Amino acid sequence: MRLLDVVLILGIVSPSVGQKHVLVQTLCRHGDRAPDTFYPNYPQEQRELWIQGPGALTPLGMRQCYDNGIAFKKRYPDLLSEIFEPNQTKVISSNIDRAIQSADAFLAGLYPPVGAFKFEPNINWQPLPVHSISPSLDFYLYGHFPCPTFWEAVREVETQPAYLKFLEDNMEFMDSIKELAGFTQSYKSVNAMSILDYDFVCNTAHNLSLPWWATPEVVTRIRNIVTERNAFWYASPKLTFLDTG
Repeated sequence: MRLLDVVLILGIVSPSVGQKHVLVQTLCRHGDRAPDTFYPNYPQEQRELWIQGPGALTPLGMRQCYDNGIAFKKRYPDLLSEIFEPNQTKVISSNIDRAIQSADAFLAGLYPPVGAFKFEPNINWQPLPVHSISPSLDFYLYGHFPCPTFWEAVREVETQPAYLKFLEDNMEFMDSIKELAGFTQSYKSVNAMSILDYDFVCNTAHNLSLPWWATPEVVTRIRNIVTERNAFWYASPKLTFLDTG
């Protein structure tokens, strides 16, 4: 799970009277995206609607990030110049397409071109630098996937009696939903719920139908299971410390 796909090193607090901003740092997720992973029985006709493929930033996501850039500029008028200055603003993104696109869209709202930088009269945009590094070298935005210590911390959490009781209380429900969604019974149940949860979020955001068995009660219970699993994970100081990206 990538919690923070884009880091824009640009507010932490508003200044008091007589003070001014000298540094602002904000942490942002990417904008709205297509489902990252489709559950096995996800309808083919709906898959084809995500024309840029799984996980891609959607036009809605582009608009969200663009609007955030505009709002940020209005919130900190004393901090940023009208013209982009490399020594004033640095944008860092994980090396994921939707994250880089989100940073691009944010910058388009933050720094519309002015004067000589409006190189094309009909385009209210200018190319600005977004920095990223390979995921294999990225240990602060995308760091936990190759980290054995992280996954050992996950195992420690998931072998706790309280966590095992949580699984036991929900296993019958998860097994029945996995079968309806087309997962094999060997597929990790909580992971299946996580995929379903986000697929349903994406479908709902884009007015796409859910399967017949995804009643409001089922959707809510899936969301609650995923939320509770995350609560177990991030109640662990060790896991919270190790998690990135």
